Amino acid sequence: MMMCRCATRDGLVVSRSGVNDFGKKPALDARAKSPDDPDVLLLIDACVAHVRMAIELIHERHPETCGILVGIPKNSDWPPYFELWQSPTEQRNLNRGLDHFDNAMRAMADADSRLAFFDDRAWLARHWGQRCLDAGLPDDRSLKVRETLSVAFSSGDSPNHAILANRHARIAWNTFRSQELVDLVRTQFELRLDSI
Repeated sequence: MMMCRCATRDGLVVSRSGVNDFGKKPALDARAKSPDDPDVLLLIDACVAHVRMAIELIHERHPETCGILVGIPKNSDWPPYFELWQSPTEQRNLNRGLDHFDNAMRAMADADSRLAFFDDRAWLARHWGQRCLDAGLPDDRSLKVRETLSVAFSSGDSPNHAILANRHARIAWNTFRSQELVDLVRTQFELRLDSI
């Protein structure tokens, strides 16, 4: 699935693809066993092909439109999956499998000055941490929002959770990601956007 936001010649496309295809438990299970699982690699390559085709179609009609290619999140760091894939080997395998997608997105961005790559895994690690690669266990931290609120990388319906109980990102998550996306757009494309 691909989400795009674009408008005019001076518009911007944000592509975030692959989570529903190879970021859920069955594909994660397969990749944890083998980062080169052929069925998962086919899914990843299909997503890469769809992103490439979408960008080409957009640039045919709107050649000046810029785009952000968002890397794949490492869903094994997601709270509902904390009990799974806790060995160092599984974590290395998951990262290697995800690198297959991210490296393709980076290569597309490197080859076209109208495109930039947003590393979703690195963003999450900077804000909330990631699994300890030596032990495979969650090693997350809370994120301080002003003086009165600390947001944990956990699920729940109160504001101190990064994720809603229904497993969607809460406002803190979306705000911090939007801030960094806007900063990337400002620096990479020199577009006049106000910081969030």
